[in-house]
Parts: sequence; structure tokens; C-alpha cells
Amino acid sequence: MKKAIGLILVAIFLSMGLSQLALYAKPPMWHGNTSTIETSEMVVRFLNNRPWYQIWIPGKNQTATYIVKFNRIVEFLDTDADNSFDYSDETLAQAILYEATWKVSAQTINGSEGVELRITFNAMVQVTYSRGGMPPNFVNVTFVNRIYDHDAEVEGIPIKGNRELKIDIIIDGWPWANPDSKLALEIVYAGMFRGKQGTPRCETKKYQIRNRYMGCVRLQGEDAGYYAEFRYQTQARLMSGDTEKDIKVNSTNSFTKNSATTWLVYPHFDGTLIHDPSIYVGSGGALATIVEYLPIIALLIVVAVVIVAVAKRRK
Repeated sequence: MKKAIGLILVAIFLSMGLSQLALYAKPPMWHGNTSTIETSEMVVRFLNNRPWYQIWIPGKNQTATYIVKFNRIVEFLDTDADNSFDYSDETLAQAILYEATWKVSAQTINGSEGVELRITFNAMVQVTYSRGGMPPNFVNVTFVNRIYDHDAEVEGIPIKGNRELKIDIIIDGWPWANPDSKLALEIVYAGMFRGKQGTPRCETKKYQIRNRYMGCVRLQGEDAGYYAEFRYQTQARLMSGDTEKDIKVNSTNSFTKNSATTWLVYPHFDGTLIHDPSIYVGSGGALATIVEYLPIIALLIVVAVVIVAVAKRRK
């Protein structure tokens, strides 16, 4: 009997090891025909080749998908000087991101620790002004999307392998309408829940990683069984000529039953602004975690039963 128990334990550990190897053996893949990133734990689809991110966990896309839309960049006068953006502030100009034509490129980088898949979106986005007499202009905007097949650390921030997409947002040469204005990047959250378009429940939190301060919006859809998070540093990097410095990033949130929006607010700057948020998917709780591993649990039970049966026959 002791021998049978030992064999069962060996089989369990072997099965767990093999399942983990199978989980991480598949590197992130890019499917250009559908504009989709696929890993063993996360799928990201870029809707109509725009910076609109549809996210789900493989095998759960019939249950729920989350959508994070980078909609537009707004130049505004912060009339109440609260370092946030709301509709009482005066809008001076805007660049509608989803109306631009984006150039998409894909690159797979094999490093010493594993594989990085890098998908870059770039466009010259038209800027239109609210005040008369100013003709439209253009701004160079880039989204660099990175996903890893291993846990990584990027500029001091840990990124979870296969289930967290790091995004470098680069705004280069904004054509300002006013020397005292600021920029707000508008991000809209949506999703498909129970087969219908809906708005996820959103909760915010602040936390610290070493000396970096982070903001987070957690999205939870109805009966989704898992959640998504939009994470961002509360500082961005500014590059102007040969100088580089950090600038503070503020945020404004508006969450209602029918809409959910975050505005990331950047101070007035000259040069190139780089901000690096990420999108993460996580388990919805203990029950969801158990359900995810039911196939492995079932396999272990079958293996254990077979081993016990063989051991009894040999007696």
C-alpha cells in the first residue's frame, strides 16, 4: 500500500510538472490576419487595427470579454486648477485616435530569459482645434505593445508573463493651442457579458512598487469568472532634446451604470512624452481557479486510479 501511495505521489508531481511545462511551452503568437495576440493565458485582439483592446482568457470568450479603448487625446484649459479633466474645463483641441489609419508591425525577440512579442501601432493623428482660425495639424502617436512568455521586470515594474500586456504610449510633438493647457488621454472601458454589450463594474486602487506609485482600474463583468486590470504609473517620462525627466500623471474617473471612462492627465510639455501602462487579466476567485484546473485535476485522478488498480493486481 505504501508503494502504491508513493507511485501516486510521483505521478501527481510528474503530471503537475508536465502541465506547467505545457502551459509555458507555447510562446506568445501574433495572428496578423485577425490582429490578435495569443498566449496560453491571455488573448488580445485589436479591433479594426486600432488601439482598442479586446481581452479575454482562452476558453472563456463565450462568457465575457473586456474592452479597453484609447479614444482620443484632449488639450484643455484646467480652469479650476485641480489637475484633472472634466467637462467643465475648456477643450481647446482633440486628436481622435480611432479615426486614424494605423501602421502595424510585429516583432518577436528571443532573449536569454525567454520570448518577447512586440506589436507596434503608429499613426500621424489629425488634431482639430475648437477655436476658429486655427487649421488642423498632426501629432505622431505610437503604441508599443509588449508581452512576454515569462515573468519580467521592465524599468523596475514587474510584468506577469503570458497574462499582462505592457503598453508604451508615445506622444511626440503635440501642436499646442495654448501655452498654459494640459493633455488628457481618454480611455473607455466596455465589454461583452452574457452575449450582450455592457459596462463592467470598475473599482480603483493606488499602490506602490518599490519607489514607483501606481494606479489601477479593475474591471469586473457580470458572471465573467475573471477580471481585467488597467494599471499605470503615476509618472511619465519626458524627453526633450538631450534632457530626460519624470513628470507627474494625474487621473480622473467617471464610472456609471452605462459608461466607464478614465482620463490620464499630463502637464504641458515640449518634446516627447512616454507613458507605460499595462493590461492584466486575473482569476475571479477561488472557485474560478478550481474550474480553470479541472482538466488537470481530472487527469490526476485518472492517473491515481490506474496506479492503484495496477498495484492491487500485482499483490
